[in-house]
Amino acid sequence: MHKNKSYKLDKTGNSDAIYLTSKFQIKKRDISYLKRQGKKKNTIRLCLHKNENSNLHCMLLYLAKNNNNSIHSHKVNDEVYILIEGRLRIKVFNNKKKLKEILTLDKKNPVYFMSKKKIHLTESLTNHSIFLEVRRGPLNRKDSKFY
Repeated sequence: MHKNKSYKLDKTGNSDAIYLTSKFQIKKRDISYLKRQGKKKNTIRLCLHKNENSNLHCMLLYLAKNNNNSIHSHKVNDEVYILIEGRLRIKVFNNKKKLKEILTLDKKNPVYFMSKKKIHLTESLTNHSIFLEVRRGPLNRKDSKFY
């Protein structure tokens, strides 16, 4: 992420992803870099996994308050959200896309397990939110359904 570390930018997904090509530990300066990049993009991911074929996908996401995330679901994979910074709203919808539940991730409630097939949307309640998203790999683009 820094000049002394190798990384590659992948623009093939729904949001840009930064993959590091060497082992690393996330430090505050890495999160600062993610924030700077996120301000340009509204949504960007720092992927801790090696590539799309990895068996576990672990991504640090920057989500701006006024992003254009789509309502979506995942046919096969559950996912876990772990809030690092900010406040995150998760809206859960029924099969007719009617709002069913609103959850807030914050300092007191920082973790949420999203079951597969749940129709949902993430929104930052603060200027931006940073959260860890963990799900099973490898990437299957057909797993996500957008509404």
